[in-house]
Amino acid sequence: RGVIPPERRAQVEKILKEDIGPWVAHLQEHRSGQAKEVAAKTDTAVRKAQEQTTLAKRTLAKAVKPAGTKTVAPAKAKAPVSANDAVLDIQAMLEGR
Repeated sequence: RGVIPPERRAQVEKILKEDIGPWVAHLQEHRSGQAKEVAAKTDTAVRKAQEQTTLAKRTLAKAVKPAGTKTVAPAKAKAPVSANDAVLDIQAMLEGR
């Protein structure tokens, strides 16, 4: 009925400490070792999948890129030499040249 008589308490404690305790500790070690192995295998599989995805993206980008196109950096604006040059640059920007 789930009640331990007081006269059997020492016997129950002995069973718990000597029999069940070591068994549970061993079971816990075994399970944690399996969990670590599974985690390591999963990490390896994820890393490989990420590498394959990266390679596939690179290959796709090369295949989709139009032939003969080059990326050109925008020309740098010249620093004005005099105040007159600065005024002319500002006027050109405002006019949309």
